[in-house]
Amino acid sequence: MKEYEVAIVGAGAAGLFCAGILSQNNINCIILEKNKTPGKKIIISGGGRCNFTNLHIEKKDFIGNSNNFHWNILKNYDSQKFINLVQKNNISYYEKKLGQLFCNNSSKDILNLLIKEINLNHATSCYSNAVKHISKTGQFFHVKTNREEFISKHCIIASGGLPMPAIGGSDFGLKVAKAFNINIQETQEALVPIINSKYSKLAGISLSTKLKISKSHVIVDDLLFTHKGLSGPIILKATLYKSIHEEFTLDLMPNSSIKDLIKQSPKLTIQNILSKELPNNLSKFILEETNVRDLRANELSKKEINKLEEYIHQHHIKYEKNEGYRKAEVMKGGVCVSELKRSLESRKINGLYFIGETVDVTGLLGGYNFQWAWASAFACANDIIKQKSSS
Repeated sequence: MKEYEVAIVGAGAAGLFCAGILSQNNINCIILEKNKTPGKKIIISGGGRCNFTNLHIEKKDFIGNSNNFHWNILKNYDSQKFINLVQKNNISYYEKKLGQLFCNNSSKDILNLLIKEINLNHATSCYSNAVKHISKTGQFFHVKTNREEFISKHCIIASGGLPMPAIGGSDFGLKVAKAFNINIQETQEALVPIINSKYSKLAGISLSTKLKISKSHVIVDDLLFTHKGLSGPIILKATLYKSIHEEFTLDLMPNSSIKDLIKQSPKLTIQNILSKELPNNLSKFILEETNVRDLRANELSKKEINKLEEYIHQHHIKYEKNEGYRKAEVMKGGVCVSELKRSLESRKINGLYFIGETVDVTGLLGGYNFQWAWASAFACANDIIKQKSSS
């Protein structure tokens, strides 16, 4: 039975980055991954170009059961630090929009960077090696895989979450937490398209919309109508802040006021006015849904104008169903942060760490969850390094 200082379960963004930091500091670790190759989610992310971080990360861009837990960790390893590493490795990148940074060439550039950072003199990678059971006896963790068993002084769970089961998404990290009596916040799909057949006739239409989360938190981004319902960045982001069976409100025309447009063009038909601001099919749909007559604007009743204003500027969407973990980018919920120290070590089980998506910290679409992976891995690795240097 081989012994290591650290066993890392999962060769995704958080696990690989953590292994790099540990091995560079002469800490012997083993990376255990059930897939045949590492970083499968990295490879497909960002349309194959990996949105590896964001320039404008703020505390409000993440949800979880603590307002400050994630922020303290993210401040210690901010996006500029990972950008410096990307630049050091001569990876070409660009800003797409809203601070989102993508590789110019391929997601493989980020994966290769992470692998290159691992010091092979102090790290062993084992692929096609699915961890089946983890227990602890005395000071050592016993990690059993489908092939062999290892022991380690520290164990890091970096196995991700439930999204994208086709490439290995699972509840393994949650099962480990439960086995050690560590509390879990209920999980749910997030950054996921919504199913609502009412909108299917509008499939293919895209427009800029506004989502109000709170008085001080407003998101402006694109809405996409699909054959199944609603998607696009604004909808994915809405599913981060809202849960199934809740309702949220969109402004379908954030840059104009329908009442002002009516005043400006009283002799135009209402559909002509709408079609100057919105796609024609959507304009027709709005009139059908509101039962507003397609008359000249100055012939409409106040009641009809008020109906239009509410439908367009306060468009209520009932979030009843989504496309599931198959299409979800991330998982909300996970290991409760109240169970963890700032180092991501369990308060109950010494030497057991949870990083990345296994933790109840979930960020917006746009590089935020990769930055959480880097920052949580950094906090975990540096805690282990400090423990070794002080022993």
